[in-house]
Amino acid sequence: MKDLIALFIETHKPKTIRADDLEVFLVRNHKLRYEREGGFPAFVKTIEDICSDGVISPVISRGKTGTKLYNVYRKIEQAAEPVEEAYVRMLLNEYHPKMALSSYAKDYELFIIDKPYLDEINKFLKTGDTEVISINERSFELFYDEKWLDQNRGALQRISITLDDLCCYPTYEPFFEYRRTCNSKSSYHILIVENKDTYYTLKRLFIEGIYTFGEIPFSMLIYGEGDKILRSFSYINEIEELRDINYQVHYFGDIDPKGMSIFSSLQKTVDVQPFFLFYFALLSKYEHRVPPRRKKEQAKTKPLSYATFLECFNESIRTSIISIVEQCNGYLPQEGLNRKDFIKLSHSEGDL
Repeated sequence: MKDLIALFIETHKPKTIRADDLEVFLVRNHKLRYEREGGFPAFVKTIEDICSDGVISPVISRGKTGTKLYNVYRKIEQAAEPVEEAYVRMLLNEYHPKMALSSYAKDYELFIIDKPYLDEINKFLKTGDTEVISINERSFELFYDEKWLDQNRGALQRISITLDDLCCYPTYEPFFEYRRTCNSKSSYHILIVENKDTYYTLKRLFIEGIYTFGEIPFSMLIYGEGDKILRSFSYINEIEELRDINYQVHYFGDIDPKGMSIFSSLQKTVDVQPFFLFYFALLSKYEHRVPPRRKKEQAKTKPLSYATFLECFNESIRTSIISIVEQCNGYLPQEGLNRKDFIKLSHSEGDL
């Protein structure tokens, strides 16, 4: 706590400092450490120590707060080296060499905010602990907050520290999937479907031996659970049998702003293509009887969010989709194709 208060005093431009301002700063920016190091009693003791060090002195005429603290303290002019030099020297000498701290050299305020986390990372790196645990476990161990590391990847990037440096690994939300036995490593196709009913319909067909559509033999079927797939697809790295296989990912979802946006977002991180056969079949079956989107689903989605999806189709199909979604304010759910349709599409001609 003393180092935080000392830095606050050094970077505080006015010559006088209110005790309340100091405490608010600690509670607001470093509550966890403030409480862990003793709270208000420790704060009072630290102020007394800093006064004894000759850094500040109480303004007696302004009175006390009702405790041993005075309301206001005055900074005492120091003959030591300039703050900037001491600050930069501290960054260079006190922290582990793996930590790149150049971004803090001229940003005292950011450093003061990040310092509790920097200190914990520094302490961990210096211990040389090599036991590998999950990201949330390490995060709670260091910061008493299991989400901090996952939610502050930018802070780690700023100091060039990786999860490997902290001896931890990310965990992924699992997805539901069905895998059929497949001995081919040269042709492995994965189909992601957006909705539950379509997943179960296709899963039953896979079990019955119907898994080839448009001459593509699918080896895995994944239930995307709407946009959850954007968070869960990385779980595929946990599937042992796929680690040495080059697989092709195909996607089939609703023809509506949300379904198309899911695909567009997924393609930013995954080499995925729409499964054209199913989309063509859905459009062909319902192009003249498109239902309107429900009121709760009519929230405006910017066309830019699903532009990537549209770019995958030729101009004629793009025009049809834009007409359905934007001009008619309609949609076509993937449930428009049922078991009979999929069986027909499994035939070599691929026609409904």
